[in-house]
Amino acid sequence: MPTMRHLPPLSCLLAAALAGAHASAQSLIGGAHSPATGPILARQDLCTASERLCAPLLAPPPAPFAGGTAYDPTRQAVWNTDGVSLVGLSALADSPCREVFCGPMAVPVPVGALACGLAYDETRNALWMIDSSPTLSLLRTSSSSRCPEPASRCSLANVIPATHRPGGLAVSETHQLVFWSASVFGGGAPATVVFVAPAADPCHVVCRITVLGTVGCAGVPLGPVTGMAYDDCTDRLFVTDGTRTLAATFTPPCTASRFACCPAPLVAPWYGLDVESRHPVTVGRSCLQAPCAACPNLALDTVGDPALGNGLFALRIRGAPLGALAAVALHPGACTAGVPLWCGVYHPAALPPAAVLAVPLAGGAACTANGTLGLPIPLAPGLCGLQLCAQGVLVCPRGGFGLTNALTLPFSDS
Repeated sequence: MPTMRHLPPLSCLLAAALAGAHASAQSLIGGAHSPATGPILARQDLCTASERLCAPLLAPPPAPFAGGTAYDPTRQAVWNTDGVSLVGLSALADSPCREVFCGPMAVPVPVGALACGLAYDETRNALWMIDSSPTLSLLRTSSSSRCPEPASRCSLANVIPATHRPGGLAVSETHQLVFWSASVFGGGAPATVVFVAPAADPCHVVCRITVLGTVGCAGVPLGPVTGMAYDDCTDRLFVTDGTRTLAATFTPPCTASRFACCPAPLVAPWYGLDVESRHPVTVGRSCLQAPCAACPNLALDTVGDPALGNGLFALRIRGAPLGALAAVALHPGACTAGVPLWCGVYHPAALPPAAVLAVPLAGGAACTANGTLGLPIPLAPGLCGLQLCAQGVLVCPRGGFGLTNALTLPFSDS
């Protein structure tokens, strides 16, 4: 019977696998609205038709510049605002919008203002928000609340022209920069400007980019910007007028190039936009051999997505036999069709794998043993496109072995 051994820690494993990494395609997610659909949450693989995911528990944005969306890889969730209220929703494929972990709550903005954009910052575990007053805020959750509260705030009144309104917000954790747009809404040329500021001093603008309405969009003017997103894997900045998305490569300190426009069909126009990180993919199923207890809910899942800079990412074994010893096997590459092992199928590409990491389990009754293995994801764009295969291995207290399902872990940005 093959044995497993403890080999390099995750950092060494990732370094060894970098040769196979490549940037993944962008997947966009955001709030969208039309009279035919009402406010919904939508998803789009860039330059393909968008799809409806679910209906958020919010009203239509009350103004063209209001509303925003941010994807949160630490919770595999979406933060969404209609400008007046804020809600945190599960975005997993099997239950989008069904789990509401925050709100709806009133957005913490000055009286009379509307929230115009959201962006989630993994390095700060915090939510950026811009409003029409105009103010830029950083919101944090506390140990006593799952909903965020303002941690800092600065005014943009001397930055954004009085004729303009904010419409989009994005953040680059790699460059530690915050981006926001301001456009003329309500007629005439949109005259959109993208402002760039350091995250440590977010109202101190270091770069202004004028978004020319016809660049990259086949001569059709881009309207006022309603949403923005940034992908640290590709250094691509995305702005949308609701119906078309314009992408450009951003090079610090202040260069935008390689403009390209995606006019793909949309289920409804965007009022918020973000890059959605790639989710773990389940492969195979769990099993336990006698004399292990029969535990039908044994599974390997994750806490969050393996997104760049997600220091809270973890693997989790749940529903295991009480008293069992557990470890997770990790190997570079996607999970394979597998080979027979013990009671089931082993899916990493090699046996022994590149690394085996112990997972302490604890529980109060049969089949309630659970444990997590923290695997903080470095803020390293070179990891983009890398995949790892993970699978749990168990030894039961009275003998017998078990396997969890496997997971393919794709590394991307959000």
